[in-house]
Amino acid sequence: MTNHIRAADETKGYEQPEKRLAMAIIINAISEAMGNGAVNERTSGGREKCRESALRWFVEADADFQAICDWADLDPNAVRSAALAHIQTGVRMPRRQAIDSQSNSKRRKDITIARIAAHAGVSATSVRNALDGRASHVMQARVQSAIKTMGKPANDR
Repeated sequence: MTNHIRAADETKGYEQPEKRLAMAIIINAISEAMGNGAVNERTSGGREKCRESALRWFVEADADFQAICDWADLDPNAVRSAALAHIQTGVRMPRRQAIDSQSNSKRRKDITIARIAAHAGVSATSVRNALDGRASHVMQARVQSAIKTMGKPANDR
């Protein structure tokens, strides 16, 4: 994992520890999906299970995947497409700027109250209440911090 963190450290724009960690998780998952994970092969088919699990993470793009991409400040659809193409072909992944430029037009509509909630670690109801001014100052600050990082949700009134 140290190499993945180093790779994330070398990625421009990842000065915040949370973004570096999220990027390291994505890089590690790509490595594992390609069968290069550091899992002990003797543990009940470890390497193959690890590879399948990592590949499924990109294919299904579940809430965990979405949250990690949000923390890395990357568009989940662009990360998914680029990662799957890289895993299938072995062609080098595009740099962060290329992923961002592929998805800048989509990014705004991908920001939802649910994603803001996941990023802030609160419920969607708490986000709605904070946006409507019906939450504590602490909750409003937490939600506003997430919105500052991710952008306003498209379905905001």
